[in-house]
Amino acid sequence: LEAWQDMMPPMILKHVTHTRIQDGTFYIKLDSSVLSEELSYAKSKIKDHLNDTIGFELIKEVIIN
Repeated sequence: LEAWQDMMPPMILKHVTHTRIQDGTFYIKLDSSVLSEELSYAKSKIKDHLNDTIGFELIKEVIIN
């Protein structure tokens, strides 16, 4: 999850309450519904960046809530 922290600005990271990877899905929980909505538009970019950084397709889906 270090790649996730490297790609996100501190302003967003301070609203992240929980992250986990399970069965190819990266779950992101935020304490702001407005920020969740904004970040949902970047799910594909997040998935692609993480997989590129890792070097293989670990993340198949990103769920933000």
